This record gives sequence, C-alpha cells and structure tokens, in this order.
Amino acid sequence: MTTLIKTLKIMASGVVLISAITAASSTVYFLPEAKSAGVASNDKNALMFLGMDRDVNLKGICFAITKQSSSIVPLVDITATTDNGRFTMHGLRPKNNDDTKELVCSLGSEAGDFLTGIAKSTTVNVKLDFNGEIRSYSFNTTEFRKILTANGQGVWDKAAKDYAQGVRAPIFYNNNREATKNNAVTSNADTHSYKASDEKLNSVWKNLSPETRKRLLPSQREWIKQKSGCNNEQKCLTDMTNNRILELESENEK
Repeated sequence: MTTLIKTLKIMASGVVLISAITAASSTVYFLPEAKSAGVASNDKNALMFLGMDRDVNLKGICFAITKQSSSIVPLVDITATTDNGRFTMHGLRPKNNDDTKELVCSLGSEAGDFLTGIAKSTTVNVKLDFNGEIRSYSFNTTEFRKILTANGQGVWDKAAKDYAQGVRAPIFYNNNREATKNNAVTSNADTHSYKASDEKLNSVWKNLSPETRKRLLPSQREWIKQKSGCNNEQKCLTDMTNNRILELESENEK
C-alpha cells in the first residue's frame, strides 16, 4: 500500500493539462479539485474515484452517486466484487449540501484490500446499503485499474488531456454532453486569453526601469503566490494578470 501511495503521488503531481479526445465507457476522469481520478458506472449514475488527501496520499475509495439518500444514518455498508474476490467495507458519508448527489468514502485497510483487487480486475460490481436502501452499480475498470499500478502514468496523462478538452466526470461535476461541449470551447478561449495576457505582462515588466523592477520585485513575488488561488482556472488567471498589467503600467507612467 505504501509503494502504491508513492507511485500515485508521483503520477498525479506530474499531470499536465493539454488537449484530448472524447470520453468512452471505460474513461478515467481527472478530478483536479479532489487531486484524484475516477471511473463512471456503466449507467453513468455513479462515479468511483480514489480518496486522496490534500498531499495526494491515497486514503481509500469514494463514490459519488445520483440523488441523495433519504437515510439519516451516517454509515453505509459496501459490498464489492471484482474478478478475483469479494470485499466488504464500511463507508462514511461526508457532509454534503447537494441533494442531487450522495458521497460515500471508505478508508483504511478495508479499502486498501479493495484497491488491490481493483488493480487486478476489469469489472467491479458495487452494492451500497444505506440502512436498507440499496444502490447497485457496475464499473468497467479496464483503464482505471492501471492507475493503481506503476505503469499508470499514461492513464493519468490522458485523463488530464480529456479534462483540458472539456470532458468532465458525470455526477462529480453534474454536467451533460452539451455543457461539456461548451466547457471545451470556453476552456480553449480562456487559455488563449491567458496566454496573450501573460505575454503582455512579461513585456510590460521588461519595459520597466531596472530601479522600478527592483522596487516592485517583492510585490511581484507576492502576486505570483496569489495566483495559486485560481486553481489553474484560466479566466481567473487572465483577470489577475490584466489587473497586474494595469498596476505595472501605472508605475511606468510615474
């Protein structure tokens, strides 16, 4: 399990967002907000994804499913079968204010055994028992299982490419095909806008006098740190860059 965590941290942190192709039934979806990746059920009513912490340490397995359960019990009994065995786990329901979906995560050794089973399986069937309310799903893990091995970097890269093209995981992003198409167009336009703004910023910075650049260097470094708050959203980065350009241009006029 420790080796697997180290491998996943390297692969997840090495992902670069560029262009890609359309999702298929066994598609692995990139989930940057969760620093994770997942696969949709065959009926697209559930998403199974890796449970990662903020440091990209693998903690277990999670499920996002359509429609919040009416059960008020915070625990969920999970039964899963793979090509090589049957697994029982206890799941927790994280706080969730979105009544259009339900979130369940299983952590620890039980989930670790299940992840090992997934790594050797092309099909996974999962039953979630919400205090008597049963939800059942089947997953094609032909590609997903690869990210649980040392040879999974290519799958991570493809998932990131798909995401950059506008492909979003069902349930997790609560999207549809038309929204995905629009997201792809918007994403490409935002990327071009940010690139243009970034080039202009570099030009404005170089045109400042050496004395002014030296004086503004601390604030420039602080501004660069603040860019992380955009979480790589191109429109946010573009807006920040344009505002910084105006600030630097005003300095140039002094």
